[in-house]
Amino acid sequence: MGFIKVSVCVLVLALVYDSNMGFIKVSVCVLVSALVCGCLQRLFTKPLPVVVDGYVHPAFQPVLEKFRENVASGKEPGAAFAVYRNGQPLVDVWGGIADVKAARPWRRDTMAQGWSTTKGIATIVVAVMVDRGWLDYKRPVHEYWPEFKQNGKKNVTVEMLLSHQAGLPVLDTPISVLEIREARDRVENILASQTPVWPPGTQFGYHGITFGPYVDTLVRKADPKGRRMEQIFREEIGDPLDIDVYMNLPRNEYHRAARLYTDPIWMIILKTLLAPRYFRVFAGLVTNPGSLFARSLKVVKEMKNIGNLGVFNDPDLREITMSSISGTMTARGVAKLYSIMAEGIKGRSIDLLSSDVTSLFTSPLVQGKESVVGSDNWAMNRGFLYHNNSEGNLVFGHPGHGGQMGRGDPKASLGFGYVTNHLSIYGRGDDPRYVGLEEIVYECLKDYDKSEK
Repeated sequence: MGFIKVSVCVLVLALVYDSNMGFIKVSVCVLVSALVCGCLQRLFTKPLPVVVDGYVHPAFQPVLEKFRENVASGKEPGAAFAVYRNGQPLVDVWGGIADVKAARPWRRDTMAQGWSTTKGIATIVVAVMVDRGWLDYKRPVHEYWPEFKQNGKKNVTVEMLLSHQAGLPVLDTPISVLEIREARDRVENILASQTPVWPPGTQFGYHGITFGPYVDTLVRKADPKGRRMEQIFREEIGDPLDIDVYMNLPRNEYHRAARLYTDPIWMIILKTLLAPRYFRVFAGLVTNPGSLFARSLKVVKEMKNIGNLGVFNDPDLREITMSSISGTMTARGVAKLYSIMAEGIKGRSIDLLSSDVTSLFTSPLVQGKESVVGSDNWAMNRGFLYHNNSEGNLVFGHPGHGGQMGRGDPKASLGFGYVTNHLSIYGRGDDPRYVGLEEIVYECLKDYDKSEK
């Protein structure tokens, strides 16, 4: 495997730095040889049986067929997909393998790590706290967390922090996930003493990892009972609404978790070569390791190696809440929650939030080019990401690394949830496995709506 890694890295460096086609040809030959070896290994590996199960409304049968096709072809090694309307399922399917080594199939109650989809759930927790009067989007963070105001952060408001405007995507002193539980005071001191990398409120840029430690600390300090993020979610949202989502992975639920699988680094590099958006990002990391984006990935030591995220199969790490990545969820739970939120943002009465709060999420708060990844056409609002889907509807929610998705469509009154344990290179809601399913949902929805009239 070391030989393969070296050959692929040589290829990428050649593509980025070198115009000598002879050198590139040699690298390509080495890469092709590695791929042939990989294909031969798969050829002689006995595949596990295909298992697909779940429920679809008869009008959405093509969605189940597409999902089954993805699993049978190997395009979808293991996942769950759900679509809810008005809190009720239209689609709730699962399939593939939750744990390859144990030959454990994906079951109805299997959960997977949601990665950045967790940010959307944390956003809803904060919205509930605002609705209860425990937080105010317009108030400075330091009113709830006095130590936060040092080093140029006095004017950072709650909504600036949630909308990635605070200028805090990096930490000068990295932390570890374990320290969040075992050295909380040290972590909070590091967070509070960090100096913003831009004047807060003047621009926005994705706080990919720091979002969790900052928001988790804020909600604990603002909560009248001093509860942690995972406690607030369960007591105020999860249990009352029967939402099968956790902000961490409790030890007594670990048996339900799908085992995480990441492609080897050589395969990740190969796939980025075939996806221009992600190749530009990867090439930027290679050529400019001191960039803001590169530094933002080094905030937490367990996240430094994007090709070894299997480290999060460790139950000690998964038990700790870091709301940028740690949520563990079923697609069903995510879809149900977003369907409820979609109704509220549409203007209908819901049990979760008042219209005063849901009305704040009808459109983006900031949009344009963000300052960390350097991508155009980002749109954010107090923790959610927004975009226009294939139907032209403005949808909200949050994608997650590897293909995960939590999304609400107020116009169509839909909530979507997708989780997988076989992590892809995609992280912007553009994983072909999810996109193909979503497109078929909207095709089926037209006939469904006609039949319901």
